[in-house]
Amino acid sequence: MQHPGPICLTSFVMNNEFDDFRISDGIIEWRRYNNEVDIFSQFTDVEWQKIASDITSKDDWEDLLSRYSDFVKCFLLWKLSDNSPIGFVYLMGEPDDDIVSIHGGGWKKSLGASLLYRRALKLLSIALLGKLLRVRTSCSTDNRRAERFLRGVGFVPYRRANGVIDFWISKKRMNL
Repeated sequence: MQHPGPICLTSFVMNNEFDDFRISDGIIEWRRYNNEVDIFSQFTDVEWQKIASDITSKDDWEDLLSRYSDFVKCFLLWKLSDNSPIGFVYLMGEPDDDIVSIHGGGWKKSLGASLLYRRALKLLSIALLGKLLRVRTSCSTDNRRAERFLRGVGFVPYRRANGVIDFWISKKRMNL
């Protein structure tokens, strides 16, 4: 795995504020991941290539979370009506101390699940923007479904290069 080097996910992480970080709207909730669900087995190899192209095994996934724990934080998305996990994100600090990159996915496949994922990403983005972090994400140029999803949440593309589309979102875009 190639990473930009040992950086921190802002002073927010250094102060351990992510340890008890929970975000809920009464319908869904983001909770800090603590190995209670085997995330890797929820997705096919093809899906993992879309989520994180350098993750090819469960060991790679666990290595990412442990080796880079000072700037990568993972959260599970819970559907509260039946208290079941339905997706995840990992947040990665970028070289600029106030930028957080969001990556992840969901394993439920339905219109209802898609609406929950949209709601959840908006909720998470609002929380991160509220902590004065700049929020971005990306997807491959051939992943039209992810591109439409991200645009629907409010993310705006700002760069297309090397088969990747980079997106940003702001408080203004979220009408905050």
